[in-house]
This record gives sequence, C-alpha cells and structure tokens, in this order.
Amino acid sequence: MYRVLAARFTFELVAAMDPSEIDRSCVPLAPREVLPRRPLHLIETALAGTKRPARAVFLASPTGGRGRAHSLAKLREPSHNTTPVAVPVAREPPRSSVARCVFGSLGPTDLIRQASTATIRSMSTLRLLAPAKINLCLSVGAPLPAGSTDRFDERGERDTSGYHPIASWFAPIALFDQVKVERLSEGHSAETDGDGTERSFEVVWAKEGGESHPVEWPLDRDLAVRAHGLMERVTGRHLPVKVRVRKRIPAGGGLAGGSSDAAALMMALTALFELEHDAARLREWSMWLGSDLAFFMDEPVLEAMRAAAQSQAGKGRMQRDRAAALIRLVPRSAVVAGLGERVERVKSLAAKALLCLPPFGCPTGAVYQAFDRVSMQAQPDQARVSAAIESSNASGQINTEALFNDLLPAARVAVPQFGPLMDHLTAAVKKADLARDGGVQMSGSGSTLFVLDAEHESETRIIAAAASLGCATVRTECLTERSIQ
Repeated sequence: MYRVLAARFTFELVAAMDPSEIDRSCVPLAPREVLPRRPLHLIETALAGTKRPARAVFLASPTGGRGRAHSLAKLREPSHNTTPVAVPVAREPPRSSVARCVFGSLGPTDLIRQASTATIRSMSTLRLLAPAKINLCLSVGAPLPAGSTDRFDERGERDTSGYHPIASWFAPIALFDQVKVERLSEGHSAETDGDGTERSFEVVWAKEGGESHPVEWPLDRDLAVRAHGLMERVTGRHLPVKVRVRKRIPAGGGLAGGSSDAAALMMALTALFELEHDAARLREWSMWLGSDLAFFMDEPVLEAMRAAAQSQAGKGRMQRDRAAALIRLVPRSAVVAGLGERVERVKSLAAKALLCLPPFGCPTGAVYQAFDRVSMQAQPDQARVSAAIESSNASGQINTEALFNDLLPAARVAVPQFGPLMDHLTAAVKKADLARDGGVQMSGSGSTLFVLDAEHESETRIIAAAASLGCATVRTECLTERSIQ
C-alpha cells in the first residue's frame, strides 16, 4: 500500500500491482499536506504488504506559472524492488482542486494518466468540553439470564446475557475533558502507526502548565477512537477527522469520562458532516459501545453543535479557527434505565460537589460480580429513584438524605482497601457537622466518592481527611444548563 507524506499542489500515482494486493480507495490530498517553498514536488511512498515487483508512476505539476514542468524529486529508494518513474505534466491545475491517488493495473509499457481531481470542501473545527457525571441514585437489578438479547438498531441483536439492568439518576458535573474535532477534506487518508492506529487521533492526560502525557491504554481501545469507527460503519461513509482529546476526568472512577468523550465525538461527526441522524438514533448506535454514552447525547446539545459547525461554513481557515469557540456540553439530568438505552430527562438541580478520588480504582467487572453474591434484588428499584427526585424537586435542592448506590456494599467486598477508606471519610463528614448531612456517596461502580453541599469550613476538614488517606479532591458542582462560551 502507498502512503503519501507530502506534495505541492497536485500529483497522480499509478501502481502496477496484483489487484488483490492493493488498496483501491481514492485519497485526495488537502493543501495543508504540503512542503512550502520547495522547488520540486516531494513525495515519499512506502510499499508494504507485498513482495511483488511494481512500477510507481508519478505525474508532477510545475511549481511556477511559467508553463515549464519539473521532474519529481525522489527522497529515497522505495522498498520491495519498486521502480520509481518521474513524468512531467505541462499544465498546473487550479489551486481549488487536489489530486487523487489512483491505484490500478499497468502493463509493462503502459503509462496510464487518469487525472482525477476533487474540490476541497470547507472544513470546520469543534472544540468541546465533555463533562463527567455522577450517579446521585443507582439501583441495580439481577443479571439477565443466559440467552438474553436486545435489539438496539438495524445492525442486529446483541447478546446481553449477564448484563445488569439499572435505574439511576445521572447529573452532569463541572469536570471536563477537552475534545477538539477538525473535519478534514473528503477522502483524506490518515497515516497509521505500526499497529495500524491512525495518527489522526491523540488522547493524552492534561497536566497543569499545558503539559501532557499519553494515556495508559492502547489507542485503538479508547472509546473515542472506537466511536469514530462505529460511525463510519453505521453511516457507510468515510468521516476523515483529526481528533485531540485532553483528559482531566479520572479513568475507572465511575465518572464516565471515556463515554462522555465518545458521545461528544459522535455528535461532532454528525454536526461537522451534516448527517441527518438525530440524538435518538445516536443513542441507539452508542449502545454497541457502552451503557453510559446515551446520557450525554441530549437533543439541545446536538443542535448547539450543529449551529456551531454551520457558523463556520464558507469561512477561511483563520476565520474558522477564530469561530471555533469552546462549547461547553451540558446534557440535562436524567433517569437512565434498562441497560442505559432508556433516558428520561428531568429537572437539573444545582449543588456544590466535593469529589474524593482514591489512589486506586474499583474494577467494574469485579464490583458487579461481588454484587451478584451479596444482593438478592431481582429488579432495579425505579420507585426509590423517582421518590428521591420528587422530594428534591419539591424543595428545590437535591435531597442528600435520599441518595443511595446499590453497588456500594459490593465495592467494599471487591476492593478490600475501599471499605476502610470509606469509613474514615464518613467519620470525617460526621465530625465536620454538616448542615445537610447526606454522608459520603459513591458514583457508579466506584471508586470516586462525593459529598454534596458541604459548608466551606466542613469542606476544608474533609479535604484534609481525604489527603491523609491518599485521596485527591476536586471541588466542582452539578450543572444545571448547557452553555456555549
């Protein structure tokens, strides 16, 4: 397969290979993929996946407007016994077009010149703040029996054996990952690393002072990367983008940072490529990736992203960069039920939140396995969740005494060090004499703990207690409305 690294204006590449061994996709080059102020077109190819001899033919256009053609400048000898041939072209194509790479079979003496150009479509960029969530209430039912299936969309049935139905009150909080999605020109083919992972994706941990370092997991397992692949499969089209994710939401803590990033990307692709699918259809597709994504796909959020993408249409690159304001994605609070596919929006209530982040995680699978051993509950208690919401709405503030999490006892069993840490923090909260003592709550399957509406003095004492146990703390709040800044 040929990979194009750089070119000036346009070119055409024709390879003589066994048709079964070549990538027949057409790949246009965007203007940004150039080496400026060079007298010749510089193109490097890497032929991989075959040991057959082949002939590579490059058609290069002149760099100047004087009608004089230049030959190709070869950077280095291509591998696998490939013979490069430079062919001049007498006419420079319009600047508004790009060349395509055309792969096809050639005879020994053939020089096939199939000029194929495509106009570069206006590209747009969305800069998004993807929020974390906490579970204010979480009720969990027994695992579904063997042979259980569910059909979320036209792609077919999914085996749901062993999955646990839930009823949960989700609330978004002001802790964000930053997701930047830039639409590339149609047909763009991203370079890949040795493991096949596209370099168009970068997922890093954001640190203070602008520093960052890569995440600990393979890039092809990141939910945002998988979400992009899913969108290309279900839409049946190439969706070329450059994605940069700077993560601040801790992983594996029950805050759904990865799900939020993936949901943001799916909505961004829908907006940037002007796909007609609504949030409900995106929620259906998201079930193939995880149960938390659907919560983040709120209709007003998607419409705001569509408007932001549309506002950049027809503008130049510098204008688009200025127009790419940071969009704060804030889905409305919701009751999430079933396997995550049922999302009922409810009133969002304000509350200060203090997050306590233990120095260890609670593996989701281990927690749910422990839940199966300690719980006798057959179905999630939807009525208990609804009662907590109703009492909160009646008072206009979250009823902290009505909050609960069915997975808390299981987390104490699954992770031995979690129980003592929880007990110490609970004692610190009681000693702080909170005016609204709802105690310490756990989000999701852990290990993140949170306390709502602590007074400043009490909050300071809790932070000190958490630090003595090796826990980081984050002051944040439950979000009540989406906003674009």
